[in-house]
Amino acid sequence: MASSPAPTCTAQDTIDWSFNSLGQSPCEVASILAGVCVSEGFRFRLPPLTNPRQFYTGPKVDEQNSCRCSSVVYSLMSACSRCQGGSILQWLPYSANCSTKFHGSYPMPIPEGVAVPRWAYMDVEVERNIFQSSAAVAIAGEVTSADNAPPTIPIPEAPSAQEPQKTSNVGAITGGVVGGVVFLALIGILAGFFLRRRKQTVEAEKPPDLDKADSYGVDALALGDESFNTHQFTGTTLSAPAPPLKLYDPDDPSTFPSAKGDFESRFPNKSFGSPDRSSVATSDNYRLDPIHPNFTGMTGTTAMTNSGMYTGHGPVI
Repeated sequence: MASSPAPTCTAQDTIDWSFNSLGQSPCEVASILAGVCVSEGFRFRLPPLTNPRQFYTGPKVDEQNSCRCSSVVYSLMSACSRCQGGSILQWLPYSANCSTKFHGSYPMPIPEGVAVPRWAYMDVEVERNIFQSSAAVAIAGEVTSADNAPPTIPIPEAPSAQEPQKTSNVGAITGGVVGGVVFLALIGILAGFFLRRRKQTVEAEKPPDLDKADSYGVDALALGDESFNTHQFTGTTLSAPAPPLKLYDPDDPSTFPSAKGDFESRFPNKSFGSPDRSSVATSDNYRLDPIHPNFTGMTGTTAMTNSGMYTGHGPVI
């Protein structure tokens, strides 16, 4: 059986922070960590997402294990979805079938040859129960970006030998105060920058609306089989439409009403002078009351059905 393609990160704004120090994508790392709990002879695969409203689902009851129920794997799978331009499922529905949940930790040994990004260990319950790309970017920046390094405080120059000791002490104190003020100002500027940036991206982190018809959850687990399924979360199960009812057709014997004797035996107290709605059967055919033989007020044959007036082209038995 041909292998399904691996997910490919196409969102350029996610590649810098989501890839680890070894150049591995979050999709690769998620597959490796989730595969630790897979039985020997099988492997774990994440299928690619093809729709912006697709997202990776959590484990089923018979698939839940320590690896899949770790928020570290959840965060990596969410980053994998985000880097493909997909949606993200909240942590609570993702882990609904987990008997034990691991918050901010991975309970198994990390396999050799893989590096887990620091942002994967953040506590998603603190982040509104959903993986927040903005928080991951901030954490990744603390580790890899020199722009987020703590600012340095300039060291005041040593006083000249001619200046008295008192002047030297005053200069040192003044320099320390100025340096402290500069340090606090820089910290405030950086904090304001990150808060503003995070506020701007909160709307992008909203979970998908599962009631919409174009929301899809993609099963992440494919053990021993490269195929995968998609599930549409619409909350509605459609059934086959009922067969249409047939109207009387003089050219179709299957629509002919019962014989006159049958009507008289079944309805001995009926008056045949007027149509009766109660005689319409619940089968696929409309059954009509016969017209009184002395009724000559119409040139054609007219009978009442439960849907209105019906004019026939032949005699009604």
